[in-house]
Amino acid sequence: MIAVLAAGVDEVLDVATQCASDDDRVAASERRTEELRRRTLAGRAALRLVAAWGRGVPLERASELEISRRCPDCTRAHGQPRSADLALSSSTSAGRVLVAIADPADAIGVDIETVPGQLWPGFDSYTLHPDEALGMPAGSASDGIAARIGTWTAKEAALKVSGRGLRTDPSSLRVDEHPDPEHDGWHRVHGAPLPRSAGSAGSGGSTPLPVSVRMLAVRGSARAAIAANRPQDVRLWTMPELLTELGCLPDTGYDEGELSHLT
Repeated sequence: MIAVLAAGVDEVLDVATQCASDDDRVAASERRTEELRRRTLAGRAALRLVAAWGRGVPLERASELEISRRCPDCTRAHGQPRSADLALSSSTSAGRVLVAIADPADAIGVDIETVPGQLWPGFDSYTLHPDEALGMPAGSASDGIAARIGTWTAKEAALKVSGRGLRTDPSSLRVDEHPDPEHDGWHRVHGAPLPRSAGSAGSGGSTPLPVSVRMLAVRGSARAAIAANRPQDVRLWTMPELLTELGCLPDTGYDEGELSHLT
């Protein structure tokens, strides 16, 4: 099973800042703007919060979990999160955070994007496969923008599965329009690089399964996706649900009604 937390930056910083490590705080402090500093700290704290749940570690020890972010290109600590005990992925956009954990034999990727009022010039040629472009609504319409951001989100998540990210041209990928009939809600992503892990093999033999992606229902004007080397069950948490599961919601003074700002 993949466990996913979708939360707001403010709510993570309100109740889970203590989960961040010293390295996380340093990384956040080096970002250029206050918004980016807050997003970085929230994303890292949220990932440790879910990882602590997955490992059965007390929250007061979440900051001690070994999570590496070493970039394979420059060795700086800004790459994909990695752990020996869990598969990890994280994403932030505007005031939102999306993080996920899974079995260490799996490879996963998440992405969340706020739907903008307009797209940048050249979006379609950079993002869409020719087959995808044919079926898209007009790019200037609100539903056309939302559909394109949904496709972009699915591809970003899929490209994180291999760890290559946007080193691969997004327009070379094609997301199946219809779900896989054998895996409800999951769409195959053709052309996505496969992870090197043994977990990418099919259950019936050694033939690797294609990367698959599943869109997630999140509140507000955002699109979110989880991708994996094999379709599986997904548990999508909100912050109050996860805190309740951890048995710490009553101590936070947190009111679920306060989530109304996530629009």
